[in-house]
Amino acid sequence: MEQQDINEIDATLVNIKNWAKIINKDNRRRAHKLQLHDKQSLITPEAYQRVLNCDKSLRIRNDFLQLSADSVITEKIYIEFRDYLILSLQLRNAQRPCAIANLTVDEFRGAEICDNGEEYSLIVTHTWQHKTSSNGPAPLVWSKPTLTWAVFISDIFATSSSQRTQIENYFFLATSGLQLVGNEVTT
Repeated sequence: MEQQDINEIDATLVNIKNWAKIINKDNRRRAHKLQLHDKQSLITPEAYQRVLNCDKSLRIRNDFLQLSADSVITEKIYIEFRDYLILSLQLRNAQRPCAIANLTVDEFRGAEICDNGEEYSLIVTHTWQHKTSSNGPAPLVWSKPTLTWAVFISDIFATSSSQRTQIENYFFLATSGLQLVGNEVTT
């Protein structure tokens, strides 16, 4: 190999290092732009409150408070309660839909209570089956009111456990008793 060939190889290696720097810089710039876009796309606390205080949300919460042990839970009522609970979780947690859809009853029962002695203590469940599970479980934060709803919904299907799938004991179910899939859990 001649000196000229060695010089050309060295020059190429320098160029490759520079290309890597340029590519890395472009990737960091793109990642930053995506973060800015995500930040601008966040749901504001005001928008969150508007959703939870709209007429339909207020009606559903009022209907829930009107229930008694003798109440008959129709399919329509179950769907409204379940979907409202899912919406509340999505707004509170900003998790991917699969993290909510794949929550199991056992994961729900293993919730951590972060009780600060106040009315608004939080409850945290962890879902292992989700898109980025290699990074660990996806936490879902529940307020006391949403936990009350969740226990209620859980009890509805506990009384008809034959509808539960035998593969996994998923928390959120379709009215058929089968697991909701991620694309069915959307806001």
